[in-house]
Amino acid sequence: MKQTCFHSTYQSNYFQCFHAEHPLKKISPKLNDSSFLHIGEKGKLRYITPQPLCTTVTLKDLDHSYTYYNMRKLNELPYHLLKSQQSTVLKKECLCNFEFLLCKISATSLRSLFEDFQMALEAEPGDQDLR
Repeated sequence: MKQTCFHSTYQSNYFQCFHAEHPLKKISPKLNDSSFLHIGEKGKLRYITPQPLCTTVTLKDLDHSYTYYNMRKLNELPYHLLKSQQSTVLKKECLCNFEFLLCKISATSLRSLFEDFQMALEAEPGDQDLR
């Protein structure tokens, strides 16, 4: 149970959401709209930044754009969702989500994506959505 709680807390960083007893608070209307402050256990404060799957930056001088992928989110989110026993969220946000699949293949490899599906199928062998 304690390990499941760890994985659940860890994956929540990627979605900027926490348990109802520890909600997110806006830091300041003057700061970035997507910046949050998490008031956690024992009143500890944590700054939570957005975690997009990828970000595209355009260099105006060179008339070129670069896409940066959130490798940590792409590689770790499926694992933590699976270990926290959130198979519905795993399918919705990762394995059955076109944006996630496209970013994962673009940033890593098809093998890495297959490993995510294999890990999920080992945990939920009868799941028809993953087959």
